[in-house]
Amino acid sequence: GLPIWMMVGEADAGWVDATQSTAAALEAAGAQVTVDILNEQGHVLIVNQDELMAWIEGL
Repeated sequence: GLPIWMMVGEADAGWVDATQSTAAALEAAGAQVTVDILNEQGHVLIVNQDELMAWIEGL
């Protein structure tokens, strides 16, 4: 299945549960899902660019 990396801020009320539900549905459809809940972040995420680019380049 397709690799999918989902990120959500732990302080983003409502979206943490929605992200986990979506991840479960995607996994049931055969996707390879990674979910990261980012500590002390809200709706606008700050992510490590090097880590993100390494993941994209590894596809």
